[in-house]
Amino acid sequence: MKGAGRGGEGALGKGRGDAGGRTGGPAPGADDLPCRRHGCDLCCRATGMPLTGADIGRIRGLGFEQGCFAEESDGWLQLRNTAEGVCFFLHDGLCSIYPYRPEGCTLYPVVFDIDGDRAVVDPECPRGGEWKVTADAERRVRGLVERLRRERRGRRRRWAR
Repeated sequence: MKGAGRGGEGALGKGRGDAGGRTGGPAPGADDLPCRRHGCDLCCRATGMPLTGADIGRIRGLGFEQGCFAEESDGWLQLRNTAEGVCFFLHDGLCSIYPYRPEGCTLYPVVFDIDGDRAVVDPECPRGGEWKVTADAERRVRGLVERLRRERRGRRRRWAR
């Protein structure tokens, strides 16, 4: 979704859990990413990253309570931000659950442009010029958006009962 990592449709945003030391940090090779080379973590600030049920389950499996890292808004589930306005999992400029991060985070800065009905590089990403939207990224972003929409519809139906 356009700007989903920074507050687009489905924009959603606290607490800490004990991950038992299983979260690690950035995976090997993460320093090759443009954002890491330039020390950028803008996408982790004031994030509205939507979460799938699989994301929630994976992160809960690390020992975090859902209420600590996720919140709901109009049927969307999203990462919470701390009082300082950063992703709950951003510590010292690094993602504390990098190998387990939400699917949208793995795809970012490729996001879905609703108006254009296509995957694009988020125009808010300062290093966007260093990224390309591949056919695989397009397919994965479309699949993620469809799952998020389907899960939201299911939540809204359950709440309406």
